Amino acid sequence: MKFILSESGNKVINLAFIKDFAIERVVYQDGGSTESHVIAELEDDSDVTIKIFDSGNEEENFYAARIYLAELVDKLNGGAKL
Repeated sequence: MKFILSESGNKVINLAFIKDFAIERVVYQDGGSTESHVIAELEDDSDVTIKIFDSGNEEENFYAARIYLAELVDKLNGGAKL
């Protein structure tokens, strides 16, 4: 079995229950910063935030999230060790 740790560090997610990964752009109503969240969508249709990117730059956040997700998937598929 393989597990990953949530962003908050208070949840461990069993990969067997993850059905999808996604990147969500979170825009705050005050017009402030836009964050990019890498999330794991679980079989019960809930989701867990794995990592948050909040550099203050919307494009940098999204780019960093894409790289993180690609590296995570590579590691989970037998690439570099977690």
